[in-house]
Amino acid sequence: IHLHAWHVPDFHGTLQAHEHQALVWCSPEEALQYPLAPADIPLLEAFMALRAARPAD
Repeated sequence: IHLHAWHVPDFHGTLQAHEHQALVWCSPEEALQYPLAPADIPLLEAFMALRAARPAD
C-alpha cells in the first residue's frame, strides 16, 4: 500500500468526492475521531509532530 498525504494550508472552492463517501476538513487531532485504516494513524501522528516542532536555537 502506498499512502499519499497532502498538507493544504489554504484552499478555495468546493470539495468534490470522487472515490470516497464523504469529505471533511479537519485537524489531524480531529481526524483521529473518524474510523480510519490502521495505516492512516502514523501519517496523522507525523502531521501532529510536525506542527508541534519548533526551530532549533
